[in-house]
Order: sequence, then C-alpha cells, then structure tokens
Amino acid sequence: MNSTRERGGHDPRKEEAPEGTRVRRRSRRPAPSGGTAGEVVAGLTPLGIGLGLAGVVITILGLWLTAQGDITAAPLLLVLAFLVLFPLALTR
Repeated sequence: MNSTRERGGHDPRKEEAPEGTRVRRRSRRPAPSGGTAGEVVAGLTPLGIGLGLAGVVITILGLWLTAQGDITAAPLLLVLAFLVLFPLALTR
C-alpha cells in the first residue's frame, strides 16, 4: 500500500504551525529498565497498595461475618470495601 507521501495526499506529520507559534515535539525516550527502592511501578503507590490490602482484609471479615449470620456489620463492611477502599486503591 502506498503511503500518503507517495500518493501526494495530506500528511498530518508534516503540518506546519502558524507563524509566531512554537511546536513542541515529544521526545522518544526509552522506557526505564530496572527499579530502585521507593520507585513507583505501574502506577502502584504505597498508599494504593495499603488501601487495596485493607479492602481485602475488610472483604474477608465481611464475608466471614456473613457466614456467621450477621446482618448488620457484614453488609456495611462489604460496602465499605467494594465502594470505598477498592476504588480509592485504584485511583491513588
């Protein structure tokens, strides 16, 4: 298949900015390899990990209370885990 340049068509990569404006080009940097202590990896922060682990513990406690027949605290704990802690862990 012919490229747009060969066909004589419009090539959006070659657009020119109006006079008086600067064009910032993104640099292509290689992805960092390896890791150091305290480095954020894949968007995981210590706060997010802590909230996620707290959500897991609260979920297990809520399910255990449900198995014991609790109809008050168990639903509250499960709502806290699924609607508060897990979403916060994903966004922090």
